[in-house]
Amino acid sequence: MPATSKAIKFGLTIQPENVSWPEMQKLWQFADDVGFDTAFTSDHMISVLWMDEPDTPCMDGWTVLTGAAAVTKRIRLGVMITGVTYRHPSVLAKMAVTVDHISNGRLILGIGAAWNVAEHTAYGIPFHSNADRIHRLREAVQIIKSLWSQERTTIDGRYYQIKDAPFSPKPLQQPRPPIWIGGWGEKLTLKVVAEEADGWNVTGSPSSLVPKIEALQRHCDAASRDIDKIEKSVMFLRMILCDSKAQAADQIGAQALAQAARRGGDDPAGQFLLGSTEEMKEHIGKFIDLGFSHFIPVVTAPYDYDALQRFVEEVIPAFRRPGLPTA
Repeated sequence: MPATSKAIKFGLTIQPENVSWPEMQKLWQFADDVGFDTAFTSDHMISVLWMDEPDTPCMDGWTVLTGAAAVTKRIRLGVMITGVTYRHPSVLAKMAVTVDHISNGRLILGIGAAWNVAEHTAYGIPFHSNADRIHRLREAVQIIKSLWSQERTTIDGRYYQIKDAPFSPKPLQQPRPPIWIGGWGEKLTLKVVAEEADGWNVTGSPSSLVPKIEALQRHCDAASRDIDKIEKSVMFLRMILCDSKAQAADQIGAQALAQAARRGGDDPAGQFLLGSTEEMKEHIGKFIDLGFSHFIPVVTAPYDYDALQRFVEEVIPAFRRPGLPTA
């Protein structure tokens, strides 16, 4: 399978869990200054990094993103991934376009079908079947695209009804901000990615993502769409830079590895970015061979700025291709 022809990009996922806003703001501005291409936050009301400790402080991702948009200048940013069940698509469209304006056109809209059953149960949000949530996702993306582009929107959908809805201001980005869809369901989710998305975000090891890429290719063929037109990104569950991958795996802990194992695949540790800079480059290269071009490790407080600086100086330059844009 050929490697991607796209420019290779690097971002961070700065999840708003067990951390203060001043700490997050410092990291957002660091990422903006030192050369990361993107930075994202997450969309949860209960911690997903510390799932066994539900009282862990967890801020709202979209509110955090608004603050980040105001204190950064260059980096592209978004919520990775917004749960479609948490907000009506017209409300999300308005929130997103506001961030697009505050950021001067730097928003990436990440959206998915949502997955955290415990969160829905705790807050009384209906958690529908997988198929139902994915069909809602498709309808929501279509509504958002229409609101962002049309003078008036009327959609009488199965799940959402929009009647002669005005929408202003329109996005600064034209024709609109890119929409990334997160998920790995081969029958339904990847079909929506092929038909509706500008980008695809997923977590997994190289071996576990081979069938996902193959499924996406089949859906793109059915939709008469070039798979290379979809930006493909990998979110690593954690990044630990140290002397070796074996040493880093010990730092992750059994709970995190068990959580990764539940996602499937024969290499749970492959869902993390671990080890020396050379081991990281080798691992990233395996994803590039599958067609992925955007790499986004999760970082948690207390932030290891020395490791992040080394990553910028020793890993990222190996993938910068002459003649291709980096933003």
